[in-house]
Amino acid sequence: MQTLGAPTLYIGQSGSTVKVFWQNVTGWSLQQNNNLAVPANWSASGGVTTSNGTNYLNITPPTGNLFFRLKQ
Repeated sequence: MQTLGAPTLYIGQSGSTVKVFWQNVTGWSLQQNNNLAVPANWSASGGVTTSNGTNYLNITPPTGNLFFRLKQ
């Protein structure tokens, strides 16, 4: 049996919009944190859309620092 790793997470910017996208793999969800000094500050990202096997989240306009991770 093969164990698959986490899908790759990509973050890009177009104008004032940040787009976060990753392969749509069952069991993985996107979380975000605007302050890594508070380790428990991670929260689930809302507004995720799925298209052609890809999940993506648009953030407009981005403010401050944004950190993302995929969690299983």
